[in-house]
Amino acid sequence: MEWDDFRIALAIARSGSLAGAARTLKVNHATVWRRLRALETALDTRLFERRPEGYVPTTAGDELRRAAEAMESATDALDRRLSGRDARLTGTVRLSTLDPVAVGLLPPHLARLRDLHPGITIELAVSYALANLTRRDADIVLRATDTPPETLVGQRLADVAMTAYAAPSYLARNNAGTGWSAHNWIAPDESFAHTPFAKLIAREAGDRVVLRADSESALAAAAAAGIGVALLPCFIGDSDARLERLCPPLPELTHGFWLLTHEDLRGSARIRAVLDFMAAAIRSERPRLLGES
Repeated sequence: MEWDDFRIALAIARSGSLAGAARTLKVNHATVWRRLRALETALDTRLFERRPEGYVPTTAGDELRRAAEAMESATDALDRRLSGRDARLTGTVRLSTLDPVAVGLLPPHLARLRDLHPGITIELAVSYALANLTRRDADIVLRATDTPPETLVGQRLADVAMTAYAAPSYLARNNAGTGWSAHNWIAPDESFAHTPFAKLIAREAGDRVVLRADSESALAAAAAAGIGVALLPCFIGDSDARLERLCPPLPELTHGFWLLTHEDLRGSARIRAVLDFMAAAIRSERPRLLGES
C-alpha cells in the first residue's frame, strides 16, 4: 500500500462520499472510485458499505482509517518541525566552491558569518565538479563561470580577472623576453580542458608546458617554487608575496562569479541568511577579484 491509498480511504471515511473525497483530494469522482475498487481488490476485503447516509467504513475500513489518521498526524508533525527549523537561523548549510575560493577568499568572511549567525554550521565542499543541488549535494554554490546551470537561481556578484604570475627566482633565470615562447609554463590538466585559460595555454604555450596540475592552488604553489609561469586568478596571485604579476589582467580570461542555489531552497531562513551574507561579502571583494586592489 502507498500513502495515496491511505489518503483516499481517509478522505472517503471523513466525507462519507466519493464526491466529497474527490473535492478534498482535488481529483475527479471516477479516480476516487477506481482507486477504492483497486484497493479493496488488492486487500481482498470490503472497506466501505454504501448506505443511504453515505459510505460507511466496515470493520476493516475503520481499522484502515485509524492507521491513516496516525500516519497523517505523524506526517503533519514532521512537516511542522521541519518548517519551524527552517524558520530559525540554526542548522547546517553546505556550501560548494572551488579550491582557490575556499583557500584564498572565503576564510575571513566565514569567520564573520560565524560571529553573525552562531547557530548556522557551514559545511565547505571544495570541488571543481558542480554540485547537484537537486540531490542536495550542496545548498549553495559559489562558482566562477559565464554559463551557470539553468536549473539553479542566483546572481552574478562580480567578475574575476586572471593574468600571468611567476616567482622572482624564476624571472632571474629566464629573462629572454616576454612572449609565450620565452617561458616555461605551468598548465592545468585535462580536467580544465573546457576552460578559457586552459585553451589559451594550449594554443600559445605549445611544448613549453613543463608541469600540469589539477587545481589552481597547486598551480600557484608550483609557480611560487620557481618552476615556471602560471595563469592565475588575480585574487590568488596578487595576495601571494612569492609571486610577481607579469602583465595586466587578460580581458579574454575575465569571467563571472556567481552565487547560486536551487529555487526550492530559498525559503529556508538559514540558507537565505547565508546567501545574503555571501552576496555582500563577495561584492566587497570586487576590486580584489578584478586585480585592482
